[in-house]
Amino acid sequence: MLSRTPLLVLSLLGSHTIAHTFIWGVFVNGIDQGLFTGIRTPPYNAAPNAGGYANSPVKDLDSIDLRCNVMGDIQAPDTIKVSPGDNLTFDWHHDYRNDSDDIIASSHHGPSIVYISPDPPGESSFVKIWEEGLFESNPWPQPGRWSTTGDIREKHGKMNVRVPKDLKAG
Repeated sequence: MLSRTPLLVLSLLGSHTIAHTFIWGVFVNGIDQGLFTGIRTPPYNAAPNAGGYANSPVKDLDSIDLRCNVMGDIQAPDTIKVSPGDNLTFDWHHDYRNDSDDIIASSHHGPSIVYISPDPPGESSFVKIWEEGLFESNPWPQPGRWSTTGDIREKHGKMNVRVPKDLKAG
């Protein structure tokens, strides 16, 4: 039997692709872990459509905020337990956690990258477990199909990632 692996705030999109959307929930093997459970949400600075969450792209690539956006050094209040081989579904949204939310603008093309870390994280404990980028090219000047707009947006904010079966537990 595999021991359980703590899961912190996992997901990180390329700096130009996280604009104005963030994870509202995580499903583990199809089971919703709850609204904002195991997620350190961006700081709130106004109501949605009036400033909303401070989730603009991180531009300083040497900043700790690159881990989990602004305030990336503040740990989520709880974690989600997962095991190697588990299927994770990240539920991305903009203003509301439902399928009619605009999720991410069609102009925000870019890759998706997922990292995992034990709890608590160490200085260099994050390990990349998944990435998806451009998966269909189009003739210039069309942008092609990227993970953000050709997958996450089309699946109403759902992004599926399997924890590698050979990932060391702990």
